[in-house]
Amino acid sequence: MEQVQGTPKKRGWIVLAVVGAVLAGGIAAALALRPAPAASEAPRAAGYAKKVRPHFDHTPVIPDAFDSPQAVTRACLACHPDAAQIMSTSHWRWVGAEVQVAGREGKVRIGKANLINNFCIAARGNEKSCMKCHIGYGWKDASFDFEKAENVDCLVCHERTGAYTKGPYGLPTPKS
Repeated sequence: MEQVQGTPKKRGWIVLAVVGAVLAGGIAAALALRPAPAASEAPRAAGYAKKVRPHFDHTPVIPDAFDSPQAVTRACLACHPDAAQIMSTSHWRWVGAEVQVAGREGKVRIGKANLINNFCIAARGNEKSCMKCHIGYGWKDASFDFEKAENVDCLVCHERTGAYTKGPYGLPTPKS
């Protein structure tokens, strides 16, 4: 008799375990098969709000093709000379303002260009990959000229079709 009384309890736990496994499997399948969010729906850092600015159609004022990426920037600066102000920022230079660092003499400029960072560990020696996202064209080594405004990639932030992509050393990919 004792065995008969224990059987319904065991069955209850088995049924509960099977139902739980089926539910977990269904949830996992639903999460795995859901479509990827569109670029405009991609998760953003807390507090980040994408700025939507009025857009001027540049088609009538720019030529069909440019002979180099730098030619695009020169065309941008012809009408937007104030845009060159980006060159004084840490976003362009990858170093901040001069600061005093304990244990060092004099002031130094520090940033992603010369420190270990939380994304790709270090930019030095990894310029080929880092520049795929950042705003410079052709930064291959220490000889990169941060004083040349034409080395700033305006399109990495301002291109609106979503077709523009950058390749090694921040140069546009051939399909862009």
